[in-house]
Amino acid sequence: MKHLYFFKSQQFYLLNLLFLTVFSAFNGFSNTENLNRKPIIILVAPVIQDQSFNVVEGSIKETIVGTVSATAEGNITNYTITTAEFTGASNSPAGDSYQDPKYDAAAVFSLNSETGMISVNNSKYLLAVLGPIALQVEVTDNTGEKASATITVNVTDIEVTISEKIDLDWTTVANHPQGHSEATGGAVNGELYVFGGFTANFAPKASVFALNANANSWSQLADMPPMANNSGAGGATHMGWTDDGTNIYIAAGYAADASGNAQQFGARRVYKYIVAEDRYAELPSLPIDRSAGALEFLDNKLYYIAGTNRARNEDQGDLLVLDLDDLSGGWSYLSAMPNPRNHIGSAVYDGQLYVFGGQKEHDEELVPQDDVHRYDPATDTWTQMADMPQPLNHIHASVFVYGDYIYSIGGQIVHNATPYASVYAYNPATNTWSQFTDLPAKRFSVVAGGIDGKLYASGGNNSRTTYMANLPDAFLSTSTVQNTLNAIKVYPNPATDHIFVSIDNQDRAIESFSIYDISGRILEVFSAENFKNGDKFQLPVAQFSPGIYALVIKDTQGNAITKRFILR
Repeated sequence: MKHLYFFKSQQFYLLNLLFLTVFSAFNGFSNTENLNRKPIIILVAPVIQDQSFNVVEGSIKETIVGTVSATAEGNITNYTITTAEFTGASNSPAGDSYQDPKYDAAAVFSLNSETGMISVNNSKYLLAVLGPIALQVEVTDNTGEKASATITVNVTDIEVTISEKIDLDWTTVANHPQGHSEATGGAVNGELYVFGGFTANFAPKASVFALNANANSWSQLADMPPMANNSGAGGATHMGWTDDGTNIYIAAGYAADASGNAQQFGARRVYKYIVAEDRYAELPSLPIDRSAGALEFLDNKLYYIAGTNRARNEDQGDLLVLDLDDLSGGWSYLSAMPNPRNHIGSAVYDGQLYVFGGQKEHDEELVPQDDVHRYDPATDTWTQMADMPQPLNHIHASVFVYGDYIYSIGGQIVHNATPYASVYAYNPATNTWSQFTDLPAKRFSVVAGGIDGKLYASGGNNSRTTYMANLPDAFLSTSTVQNTLNAIKVYPNPATDHIFVSIDNQDRAIESFSIYDISGRILEVFSAENFKNGDKFQLPVAQFSPGIYALVIKDTQGNAITKRFILR
């Protein structure tokens, strides 16, 4: 678009005066009249073209994405985002969370009005499943002229690092008495508990069994109570499950209907199972029907995370909390989880809640997810972590903490298609994954846990088989590793050019040092023999940018321990 305006430059004034004089002569105007006219020139509007940038999902606030490029005859005085839109997700519901009525694409990025620099404003919605994000950016020059273009920000998956692969020798132990699918449970005090599950005709079962690992035998416990007010029986599937180290808690799920022979896709009742008394005590119900979400215990509070609504047409991101020291207060809402989803896995480690994988939507329309999010109760905030190696769902009872790792066993990707036998361990300290030998058979909705240095994985797909494998020493508790690598010191911390590692216990030789960044990417591996300096090790770190890093120290026996250090 072209506009006429009055230009104040003397040079342009004289040129235009000459132009007007000649023009007037041809058109019968007097030079005197034209001398009294102000000169006019043509102004070209600012120019901005469509541009594209890339950013990794979950990048923290103020991460720089890129700078919008625009030109003008004068100066660009203002950059503005006029509209923003998620373009990558057809299944992103408009409202799927109590506290988040909609995804807000306009809140994801901020744009510096003077420089045109785009940076992350709210990483909560910075998800690969939602991107790319299309920004309509308008620029204004010093004369008030405007132009606009589409700036596309591509959101890429977080890089997944498999730090190592470990052999396991899987064997079988006592079969589950009935076989189960979509049951829930886990390991508590040397026993593996299995609650509910489907019959072959998809009727929810009320039965509860426990495997005593030492005796290698199953015992039947008290049946589950009704999970919904109108249940004709106590059967349920897709429940939340957790424990406090002694007793067990169950919540919501697909409860039996009034006949007891079919299911209803949501419930809200919550119970504490008192192990020593083999009985259930009812707790305050959830404020709304939920299923396929997760339940976790932390600091004498219960947290119910995500899931789906009763109609199974809205993926939920809600996080609800119940203070067990103040039951009269009931459940309350906390900050909702990014990327709402169902059929998730969850765990508590070092005072933080972790949510793994899951799916959006249901059955034939499900979209598998590989996202991992961590919730900090102290700040009521969520952080995006390294993705799962596979986008697995139906892992609600097969993700669990044992020692210093969070395990994931089996799972599903496509509805009613081939289950998976994958076995992974997530290291929260390094934000990385290890991979183990697969289960001997493919399973989803497995009930799994760790007992006495062994992994147990029971059922799934209505199977009765229960598998067991011994873990290598490196994957046992922190104390086991610290006994092997005793009194490790990393200094100075913060560091600048070098870090030193000293180890008081020299009984076992150190093999290597691996450095990971905060996103879990391995940056460098140092061979111990090449960096020994007297009675300590000296590692160069000046090549890395300032930030927080993880140092993984391994000995020749395969044991490992992680230390964090800050680089200035």
